[in-house]
Amino acid sequence: MRTERILYIHSGRCTVYDWSDDGFSEGPTFHEGDAGAAELRAYLQPNPDRLTAILADIVEEEHYRDAVPKLNLIDQRALLKRRISKSFSRTRYRNGEIIKGDSSDPGTVFIRMSGITHADAIRTWTAPIEPDCCPIVGIFTPAVLSERILKAVGQTGMSATLIATTHSDGRIRHTYFKGSCLIGSRRFRGRMDERINESEFIVQQVQSSLRFFNPSAAPGLGHATDVVLIGGKEDAELDEDALATASGCRIRCVDIAAVAKSIGMNRAPSANQGETLFLSMLRKRPGHGNFAPRSERHYGLLKIYKRRSTAAAWALACLFIVAAGINMAGALRMQAEMALTNREAAELPVRQPSAEAESPAVDSLAMRAAVTSYRELLRNAPRPEPLLQIVSAALSEYPDIQIDVISWQPAAGLEAEPDGRDLSVSGATAGRLMLSIGGSVASFSGNYEQAFDLIDGFVATLIRQSNVDDARATRMPLDVNPQISLEGEVASRSRTAEAKFELQVIVRQAHESA
Repeated sequence: MRTERILYIHSGRCTVYDWSDDGFSEGPTFHEGDAGAAELRAYLQPNPDRLTAILADIVEEEHYRDAVPKLNLIDQRALLKRRISKSFSRTRYRNGEIIKGDSSDPGTVFIRMSGITHADAIRTWTAPIEPDCCPIVGIFTPAVLSERILKAVGQTGMSATLIATTHSDGRIRHTYFKGSCLIGSRRFRGRMDERINESEFIVQQVQSSLRFFNPSAAPGLGHATDVVLIGGKEDAELDEDALATASGCRIRCVDIAAVAKSIGMNRAPSANQGETLFLSMLRKRPGHGNFAPRSERHYGLLKIYKRRSTAAAWALACLFIVAAGINMAGALRMQAEMALTNREAAELPVRQPSAEAESPAVDSLAMRAAVTSYRELLRNAPRPEPLLQIVSAALSEYPDIQIDVISWQPAAGLEAEPDGRDLSVSGATAGRLMLSIGGSVASFSGNYEQAFDLIDGFVATLIRQSNVDDARATRMPLDVNPQISLEGEVASRSRTAEAKFELQVIVRQAHESA
């Protein structure tokens, strides 16, 4: 949830920034003391529900880096909490996080622990507005928030980086990193002596900060430190080469508008307003680097939970209203369909048999004739067992013949062949069955002569059966497709050739004599 108001504590003062959809607007500034704290409380009292974050730009927090074994998430958090409590046992304002991707050992990770050891300046402003005046969501410092600026200017992975941001009150903040690990930060007053030009002033500050953060590193040895100056038009006019030669470091001037765009600000800040970068970060992601203990954030968390539950309740209420509307529309539609069905049912003619109507009489002679005809049909119906025995006896002599389909029908009433030859030998087909057999030669390898001999022998075996009057082939394995080899090309077939055939057999039924 976004922060709606920020209290910017700096140089013994507290400035209020109110946020809206367009951006933030600077409010009144209150001076340190009992009168200023009372005026701040009176200013915040009319709007006690606005989520508020505190940006403390006056303290110098301490940071430690340590290596711990890589554990699961729950154990990792418990170990980090114990290390923070041990390192900063005298202050409640502390935090820490796991530095990912900074360890060459896969079984080890680095953690960063930060603490505010002198928090009296913060308590001066937070004590009068707690607990019912202002829901505080966290206390943040520019040093920890500078880690995002380090990524925005593309300095991750460097050996050492010093970031300098100029604020509207004239002070300059230096934040020092080794690789991606935060070491510390300092604040400098603006240039007071007019005899010292801007370049000399920057070089003096850079050399002082490097000696403070890393006394063992001498500037100029291989340009081991990168210095990033974030400002506006004034910094753009500085000679980077001259500054690098004088300080012994690599110096790069970056426009503050470019940094603001990289961190997602809608409006570019003016020159020498570095605090706007940190104010914008608190608006977007206020959870990173929170120094406030849970007891001071309790009221703010309650406000957040209340707003989220209210939003969820409204969403559920809207969902229920929509669902109720859908159900009502469905109920009305079903009611209309039921009414239409009832009208259609009422219009249907209802015919019921009269009680005086007598059942029609049944003719016993007609019933007896129907039963006799049914029994005669069952007696004369051909059964498949004798037919299959005929085919099975012939297959026992020709195992290479493979049967695919067998069907039968009465032979009486069949038309003659196109050449005028009758289907039967004697022409008397009454009481006979026409047995149609379709199959192929199983071991066919393209030798049609051998296939013809097998099929002719199989037909001759069928004719020798006692119940068979005639048997002949109606299709032999010969490829007569007119689309094959029309261009005179001789080539091997891509598919395997098959020797298929079809037979017709006239069979007497079992109850007839030969």
